[in-house]
Amino acid sequence: MISAVRRRIKSHPWISVLCVAVIVVIFVGGYAALMSYVQAQDALRNVDYVEHHLTMATSQVGRDDLAHHLALAEQQLENADGSFNTLGVLPVAQYVPYVGTDIAGTKDLLIDAHRAAATGVGLLTAVSQVAANGPGETLTASHLDELHQKVLAAIATLSSLRRPTGSLFGPVGHNREVFNTKVQKIVRSLVRVNDGIVLAKSVFATVSSKVLVLPENNAEMRDQGAILSYALLSVRGTKVVETSSGESTSVVAPHPLPVPVSAGTRDFFYGNGANQDLRFVNATADFSWTGGTAASIFQAATGTRVNTVVAVDVPTMASLLKVTGPLYVPSAHVVLNADNFATYVLHDLYLHYPVGSQGPRKAELSEIASLLLQRIKGSTHNQFEFLRSLASDIPGRHLLVWSRNPQVESAINELGASGKIANIDPASTFHLAVESAVAAKLDYFVHVSQSIHVTVDPDGSASVTTEVTETNTAPRGQKPSYALGPDGLNAKVPGEYVSNTYLWSPEGSVVMGGLKESGLVLAGTSVVVMPQSSAHAYFSSFLPHAVHGGRFTLRLVPQGRLDPIETKITVSYQGKYLSSGASSSMRLSTPVTMTYSLVS
Repeated sequence: MISAVRRRIKSHPWISVLCVAVIVVIFVGGYAALMSYVQAQDALRNVDYVEHHLTMATSQVGRDDLAHHLALAEQQLENADGSFNTLGVLPVAQYVPYVGTDIAGTKDLLIDAHRAAATGVGLLTAVSQVAANGPGETLTASHLDELHQKVLAAIATLSSLRRPTGSLFGPVGHNREVFNTKVQKIVRSLVRVNDGIVLAKSVFATVSSKVLVLPENNAEMRDQGAILSYALLSVRGTKVVETSSGESTSVVAPHPLPVPVSAGTRDFFYGNGANQDLRFVNATADFSWTGGTAASIFQAATGTRVNTVVAVDVPTMASLLKVTGPLYVPSAHVVLNADNFATYVLHDLYLHYPVGSQGPRKAELSEIASLLLQRIKGSTHNQFEFLRSLASDIPGRHLLVWSRNPQVESAINELGASGKIANIDPASTFHLAVESAVAAKLDYFVHVSQSIHVTVDPDGSASVTTEVTETNTAPRGQKPSYALGPDGLNAKVPGEYVSNTYLWSPEGSVVMGGLKESGLVLAGTSVVVMPQSSAHAYFSSFLPHAVHGGRFTLRLVPQGRLDPIETKITVSYQGKYLSSGASSSMRLSTPVTMTYSLVS
């Protein structure tokens, strides 16, 4: 065999030339790719630095540092690119099996790293241009629109750089995977930045505006939270000044207001004065209605017309402390941070004032809110860092915003910060809210779970049974207190919990006693739970047109609770349980969409 090959090469000398050429291409091409790969490592390390220090982009010093590392990366990539293209054999080497694939992969990685670095430099420049307007108090909606467009363009560019590894192997394949992961993390961070820009537009959309801030206790007392106080902010450019504040009990319109309303909102919530008293505007699930009504009530009660209404609950306030750092409260000699904030204001503070006047407790809450606002105003962090932090609270409906400007309101709704529960696929959306009906602080002790059982019928309809379990962990045998009750109205013994439990079913569904509210169909019931026990509520919803294209879709929107609702889902069709490919058990902290295929 060997001798035959030798005779063939001898009779055809061009074969030996070709073999030598192939060997040269492989080694020289591989060497060139290896040299450029080694040189590119320094560039990728600088990209890695930027990915790990993205939060530095919120200050000019930080942006300068990130820009320096990106400039180094660009120069190092230029050097690597030069090494890669020095030898003319590379175009041929790319077609050699195995080696050629890695050479082509290295070239793609260099090109993509170039684009990532250039995109980062351009975006940092844009952020610096907008941030520079802050001290001059000239920040306008046009500046934010320009930045908004550049961030969207950066997201699109970086998203396109996540190429599959394919047949790449060894260090090239590994580094492509690492690069893809870093790009994905940067894209996620930029999405949060973009969400923050949309929020900023709601505040800085005009040269001068009035912003009504509604601090909420927690969602367990209303669908969106219990409004205990208010703060009126005057915003001019980027200068924010608190002009007035007070308890929500002082904001009551002289008479009920003729605000547009659905039949369900009127029947379920108007009895509490939802169109007259600021405390009761947010039992409904639609903050776009709540915000507009709150603005109308505030104007009728005080004569001040506001441009924006912002509701922030306890988890949102805690997230702000992640940016500002711990907060010292002099009157209580306590240091609050992101970890203990919720427990202190929703539990410990009530234990400090168990009976008698709650004036001191409310005064301490007011002091905490004022100190937090002062900390934000005096912080060395700029607006973008706060907005990026706040944006993370939107999916869980902990931060809700309304704007009088229709264009800004539309952007807020698209972002999901309007609190609408029917803005995406209303024909498949469910929303559960458990709201305390006891004038005490028992909701801190109450934990909620739901089991959703779906039976899909051959005609494309579906029957949905929702079992709600409310567990009261309050201790038994306690003395009456403000935290444990009783309130003498709905609760008669300490620790007795009474809830208004509401379920919004999909648009077009048939629910006994259901009325259209917040774009869906609302039904409600009352549940009584004694301490150290559980009680249940049951809802039945019939969806006549549940199946589309052989698929059943279930969308769940959370109540913005301190303790997310534990949720279990079972879907059956013709005696078989279906899977959506995702977990059927979860803590419902953000909206979830699950799709089940009926075709095996």
